[in-house]
Amino acid sequence: MYKDLSRGTKLSITYSVKKAFVLYMESIEWNEDAYNSDKFVRFWREYSEESAQWTKEVDQSLLENPVFQEELTKKVNEIIKKIFETAPTEDQMKKIDELVNELGIEDVDYSCQAEADYQIQRLNSRL
Repeated sequence: MYKDLSRGTKLSITYSVKKAFVLYMESIEWNEDAYNSDKFVRFWREYSEESAQWTKEVDQSLLENPVFQEELTKKVNEIIKKIFETAPTEDQMKKIDELVNELGIEDVDYSCQAEADYQIQRLNSRL
């Protein structure tokens, strides 16, 4: 069912998951202990209904289909896994090191590009 969606719709779903996940993680300050998958799914659904075009393109009966829901859940988990597996860039690591030194604080934790972006934004706001 998911695989039968148009390429554009699948890209829109991927984008909405990525965007919502980053926004959700920022809302909990990238505290992995505070992460709650049920809360994220609710957050993502609200985000998608308000901001994502794909929810208007997919037939409501498909959205309610349990098989489609299972496939969609699998895809969401794959996207989140990929976010966490995407290592920070050298530039991000250098920028964080510079900001940590400039602010005279202890090193900050980050494990992926998205979290590194969050830390860079957070540290820049402290300058």
